[in-house]
Amino acid sequence: MNVVHVLCLSMLALLGTVRCKAEEPPAVSAPKETWKEQYKLLMDARSMILAGRLQDAIDGPLSVVATFFENKYKNEERRIYCANSATESLYYLLLSAKDKGSAIAIDAPWATTYYMKAYAFFELGNLDQAKMFIGKAVALSPANSQYLAELGHYFQLEKNWAKSIDLFRQAEAGANLASQEDLKKMDLGRAKRGIAFCLVEQGALEAAAKEYQECLRIDPNDTRAAKELAFVKEEMSKKR
Repeated sequence: MNVVHVLCLSMLALLGTVRCKAEEPPAVSAPKETWKEQYKLLMDARSMILAGRLQDAIDGPLSVVATFFENKYKNEERRIYCANSATESLYYLLLSAKDKGSAIAIDAPWATTYYMKAYAFFELGNLDQAKMFIGKAVALSPANSQYLAELGHYFQLEKNWAKSIDLFRQAEAGANLASQEDLKKMDLGRAKRGIAFCLVEQGALEAAAKEYQECLRIDPNDTRAAKELAFVKEEMSKKR
């Protein structure tokens, strides 16, 4: 399975589980109805994307939501983070305090908008724009395992294995901030499979096998990891 196919499958699967809560984040003073409008627009964009109306989603609801947040926070001097959970919010605020900085943590839709734009541009074949927007999502949510893993995939496309592994390691660490155990397992599996893929490309088959085995320890039903592990073992047997 090549890198482009892996990335496409990954983003399509995750688009179906876009993580955003239909509630107003407590750190934001915008009227609740205003936030509900942004969530509705994101769901409209998701429907358009799944229907193949990629450019319509980019030019329509995704641009509207992105503009809303960019204008709302354009004069904000504090560092802005987008978080999917109270745990992630606390992580960012403690990180900022540790660095003697000032920050606010808001809910996820701004970063989600950039993630969805990345997916749409990827499907349209515009990898430069796709990578730029997933980078923007990571800038807003630097511990988001999902976004970090997606950015790691783009560096796989460039065969920058070291950078890709670094991002997947960050994604692995970020998985611990997931609010639900099933999401944590999914995030960990995705990150470890990404690391293993890079290791295979580097010829480090034993290390890759260990990552795939760890995937199966986390989730015995991880068929992708099982399939890739079988491939790695076959390749290792050829070298003996």
